[in-house]
Amino acid sequence: MPIDGGLSVIGRIGAIKWDSEAKLLNDKEKDNGTDPIFGGGLEYSNQSLFARAEYTRYMLDVDSGSSDEDVDIDLWSLSAGMYF
Repeated sequence: MPIDGGLSVIGRIGAIKWDSEAKLLNDKEKDNGTDPIFGGGLEYSNQSLFARAEYTRYMLDVDSGSSDEDVDIDLWSLSAGMYF
């Protein structure tokens, strides 16, 4: 959503399909799932360049043996690019 002078607010909502495998000595655990993600940030752009700062949260429901755990992963990112 544009704000003013090339500055925009960006949002993200969706789902992530994931797969994990952990090994410890002779023990091996596998898990997978599909869980929600959401986030947002700011972007500045002009005719040929852009810069973006974003936050995304991954809300995973992990099965760890006999119980389920909620694992939240927070990702902060900075990016820049050029339009061709």
